[in-house]
Amino acid sequence: MDTALQTLELLRDASHVRNYRASEWRAMFEAANLSRPALDCWKLELEFQSWIARIATPPAGVDALKVVFGALPAEVREYFAVASDHSFTLDSG
Repeated sequence: MDTALQTLELLRDASHVRNYRASEWRAMFEAANLSRPALDCWKLELEFQSWIARIATPPAGVDALKVVFGALPAEVREYFAVASDHSFTLDSG
């Protein structure tokens, strides 16, 4: 799931660095000797057209995103609830 998400994010925005998992955030807090933060989690719905428009993804990136969305394994498509218009949900916290 992580690899799929990072691939999509990088195709959308070449300046993208990384989306950290909740477990990674917790580990960073603990490594810095900070108290473990309380974390609320939810699914964030991302509408494809507005998602790419916000960052002005170039046409070649949009085409690549559509190819990658179409090639995602079924379990990844299901996890991210990928719709026919390439909209999807993202774990958020």
